[in-house]
Amino acid sequence: MLLEAHKIFANLSWILLIVILISRPLAEIVGNKILFRFLRYRKRMGIACGLAAISHVVFFLIGSGLLGVYFSDPMFWSPNTFFGWGSLALVAMFFPLLTSNNFSLRYFGRHWKKIQRLAYLVFVATAVHVAMVKNDWLTVVAPTTVWLLLWVWAEIKRVKKNSANNIEKYC
Repeated sequence: MLLEAHKIFANLSWILLIVILISRPLAEIVGNKILFRFLRYRKRMGIACGLAAISHVVFFLIGSGLLGVYFSDPMFWSPNTFFGWGSLALVAMFFPLLTSNNFSLRYFGRHWKKIQRLAYLVFVATAVHVAMVKNDWLTVVAPTTVWLLLWVWAEIKRVKKNSANNIEKYC
């Protein structure tokens, strides 16, 4: 039962992470008001993603009887195992999860966004973790490629827009 629950939470956290990271560049590229309204819910989705990831780990460790050795066994922290990549994702997710609130936004100010950008590290570590667990790199190539292409496209669009605004300012 617990081992089945961990799979549900693993899939939920992976899907939420993909949706969260793809939504911003997609909204910037398309410029659709509905997509921009959707972005309001990213913080809540990030919290749900983090809680699902924690639930995944806890249910897996309890269900497999490995909870007692998680912090002491080097296997869980080795980059050569899917455990290591999952642990990296979990640790990196801790800080954005902990600071996904209005108090932290005010407290950290302009640095808040830097903390939230750890989600990119979480995404990469989770992608490697998923690929190693499933022994199938194609499982993560599609969402990773889509995210990367959308992110680059949105950045190019943003730079062009800023350049055009700067040119107009000086003309």
